[in-house]
Amino acid sequence: MALAWKPWEKWLKLSLEFSSSLNNITQRDITREMLSLFVEVEPITNLHLSTQLMLDTNGYENIYYQPDFYYSFSYASYQPNSCGFSYANYENNQFHTGENVSGFRDGTWELNCRRYAWDTQFISKLKYRPSNDYNAVALLGEKQIGDTTLSLEYERVLNYNQHKVALSAKREFDNHFFCKGNLFYYSDPDLQEYAEPDYSFSVGWQRDKVLIAYSNEYMHTRWSGRSEAGIPLLEGRIFVKIDF
Repeated sequence: MALAWKPWEKWLKLSLEFSSSLNNITQRDITREMLSLFVEVEPITNLHLSTQLMLDTNGYENIYYQPDFYYSFSYASYQPNSCGFSYANYENNQFHTGENVSGFRDGTWELNCRRYAWDTQFISKLKYRPSNDYNAVALLGEKQIGDTTLSLEYERVLNYNQHKVALSAKREFDNHFFCKGNLFYYSDPDLQEYAEPDYSFSVGWQRDKVLIAYSNEYMHTRWSGRSEAGIPLLEGRIFVKIDF
């Protein structure tokens, strides 16, 4: 595996995002509102180092989860019959120490391999998180049909015997508008984590380096028939993102 250094002027990518929710329009400080700076550095081809820095712009407070930053790194060529690895930490990372603050052991490691067959991309994954001995195996299939991308992923969590299935579809319209929907199944709902949704969707518009969208992905959504209530529709995230 040869490592190729990129020209230094191509190392850096920056994005700026403002996000809030529709609820904050009618009732201030009901959900988190923030300004985020995304920084990605690729000094060596296919080696990505990235972080997201977050600055709160309203008075919302959550003692359990209100991170100041995320970070990740990965090596992957995204070519057929290739393998890569990644580490990602989207936990409660903060610039101060204290209760409920996450550390490096709370991030998730992943080893993945890609193969193409029947006009479909297959990605096999091994996942591990040291802090709670989380370990899982997964297989993702993804297929492009016209302007629609379909994906189906199966994941088996080994350390507490959970089976997960995720079905996703994304459709693009007129090269600028898009919508995406996701459905999730868990073999044991009692083991479903708080941030693991029952469903999610997003709609948006993108042109050149500007993205405007609504999304409730990675949020606490629940079907109406369940005993545990999920977030209301208006708590989904609305955001404007600009790439530089």
